[in-house]
Amino acid sequence: MNIKDLGFIKIDGQDISNLGLNHVRRSVAVIPQISFIFKGTLRYNIDPMKQVLNKDIVSTLEDFEVYDLLIPEEHKNTASN
Repeated sequence: MNIKDLGFIKIDGQDISNLGLNHVRRSVAVIPQISFIFKGTLRYNIDPMKQVLNKDIVSTLEDFEVYDLLIPEEHKNTASN
């Protein structure tokens, strides 16, 4: 049985089976409606492809006013490096 016989997923009219896996992973974000515990570090869950600098992640967390809630005090000096 061919996997395409089971169905397909379209995003903006594009069948994602025609796209590369890395392209899909970089382009799609999932925001769950039910809270759960993430596996791995916060940094990994924010940027699993390691494409963003720590200082840019810290800046974004600060912009959304969640940095102080998420980062323990003892890690704040090293988080922006």
